[in-house]
Amino acid sequence: MKEYIYEIYRDKNLTIKFGIIGAIGFVCNFMVLKTATDQLDLNKILAELIAAAIALHVTFLLHDKWTYRINKTVHKYHLKFSQRYRAYLLSNSFASLLTVIFFAIFSTFLSHLPALALAALAGLTWNFFVNKKIIWHHKPH
Repeated sequence: MKEYIYEIYRDKNLTIKFGIIGAIGFVCNFMVLKTATDQLDLNKILAELIAAAIALHVTFLLHDKWTYRINKTVHKYHLKFSQRYRAYLLSNSFASLLTVIFFAIFSTFLSHLPALALAALAGLTWNFFVNKKIIWHHKPH
């Protein structure tokens, strides 16, 4: 666990970019959810499914074009674009499941907000390392 925390600290630029894209995804999700429920009068569950799907696509594209680029000219990844996309969807789905499971566990002895924060941190940590080590792993030069 110590080496994972060290890696987050060592790759500050990557960690900051990852956080910025996460925040953009959150805002995107919220804006679509708000529009779908307030303007289109959709059911909140259906609206959240649509909002989450849109935010997922937006964050994938932003990570692919900015967060994990080596530089502006080098763009060689271990996986092809379609493979990265499918792996991202799978990884984020698993992270969502992790968040729900950890929330269920943590909420037995914590109130909802800290339980959700810790559970979300588990999902974020999973996504950070899977994104870096597998999905956007760069080919050696």
